[in-house]
Amino acid sequence: MIDVSFEVRGLEQVQASLTSLPVAVTTRLCGFMSDAATTLRGMVQQNIAASFHSTGALYQGVKSEIVEDGGGVSARIAVEGIAYARIQEEGGTVQIPELAPVNAKVLAFSTPARSAVAAIASRSASSAGTIFAMRAKAHPVTIPAHAYARQALSDYRQPFESGIPETVRAALGEL
Repeated sequence: MIDVSFEVRGLEQVQASLTSLPVAVTTRLCGFMSDAATTLRGMVQQNIAASFHSTGALYQGVKSEIVEDGGGVSARIAVEGIAYARIQEEGGTVQIPELAPVNAKVLAFSTPARSAVAAIASRSASSAGTIFAMRAKAHPVTIPAHAYARQALSDYRQPFESGIPETVRAALGEL
């Protein structure tokens, strides 16, 4: 699971100040944090859609939650229930075990890179890129990093950091 958290430097001082502020300011900050979490979740999802050209399981697994307790308000953005989310975010190498067919006589693989090579070799696009094999040897696969969450957090940092004081000033201006 990938977790993205907001960090406020000088949190103790901020929390001490916030506990003495009127309820209106706290309510306004809760609204701001909720909006910020929704925006950041959308940015993460947009990055996933752009990186993978898909709105599948990884995209759907992005969740946000707001937690309000005596210490303040926090927002959490996470990709939940998707085992491969971390390796897609950070990249890495996995070892694929030897594969053999279970309910068929052969394995069938099709990849875009193989499709291009096969199409050039055969000069036709009919079954280009489909490879049949009795087994596949164990081999490593390197997955490149797709920093969909880190990029969203980086892109949203300035609006988030400037939004907190603006929200507090607006709430105090209404009192």
